Amino acid sequence: MSGLRIAIIVPDGTPVAGGNWTTALRLEGGLRARGHDVHFSYLRDARPEEADVVHALNARSVGVPLLRGGVSPGSVLVTWTGTDLWHPEPFSDTDRELLRMAAGHTVLGRDAIVQVSHKLGIPAGDVVLVPPGVDTERFSPDGPRVDLPRPTLLLPGAGRQEKGTLDAIDLVDALNRAHPVHLAIVSPARDQAYWSQVEKRLAHSPEARWYGTVELREMPAWYRAADLVINTSYTEGLSNALLEALACGRPVLARDIPGNRALLQAAGAGLLFRTPTEFVDSALELLTRGDIADSLSKRARSHVLRHFTLTREIDAFLGLYRQMAESPCRRGAGQ
Repeated sequence: MSGLRIAIIVPDGTPVAGGNWTTALRLEGGLRARGHDVHFSYLRDARPEEADVVHALNARSVGVPLLRGGVSPGSVLVTWTGTDLWHPEPFSDTDRELLRMAAGHTVLGRDAIVQVSHKLGIPAGDVVLVPPGVDTERFSPDGPRVDLPRPTLLLPGAGRQEKGTLDAIDLVDALNRAHPVHLAIVSPARDQAYWSQVEKRLAHSPEARWYGTVELREMPAWYRAADLVINTSYTEGLSNALLEALACGRPVLARDIPGNRALLQAAGAGLLFRTPTEFVDSALELLTRGDIADSLSKRARSHVLRHFTLTREIDAFLGLYRQMAESPCRRGAGQ
């Protein structure tokens, strides 16, 4: 088959350092390297009528509007994100019916399969697991590092309330009573009302600092500089930031929620916490026991190389795209 025309579409308002944007950029680069014509855009700038395959990176904010707007269901592949999985508002019956008509549904983690199946009322076998990939040459343990105080805990991608940024500052305050550390927060400020609270809190926490938005190409140097990468989110599909940190061989300490648990627990690639006490105890262990941190770092990199490479991700999506493009009923799938 000749090169496909692929539209990758993210929700309007997605920040350039956000998870959907990062995923779209990664897919765009990988697909173009294979000779495919890729148009990556916000929903408002999308040109779905020019594509063989329309890949919606969010069910609620992209998939539903596209299908409401008359895009052929047989050309639409929907990737469900953490926002989709944990959004408190249920889909309307009309939107559920529209999404059921899409040619395919993918998720980032195995635990999400049952959730999508339940939300849409479709067989679990109709939901495809495609683990996200990481450019393991760019995100690697070797290379330049930014200059940060030692030791530093890095909190990436923390621009919304769901990411628990205020919690992270409180947790580091508690940790500092036992072991002095610096908290480096890197993210766009997506929710201005929430971020005003974060800034007020930072004014009274000299050990914590917000470094603003960091471009994706610069992030490896930040991960390498961190003694520990943390995640305090209340909801995650499967965090790009944690995968990138693992690929850089950094020890990770993350809140015990389904997306983080699926990524870290089975392979022992990171530690999980539920309570502030667990956070402090685990952070202390990783910061003071070099043997434990080193072992975790090696497992982290190995876990990514086995299961989360960019090649695997692109292969998986290309297989789905080709099935859609070659399907005799692709212009009316689900109808």
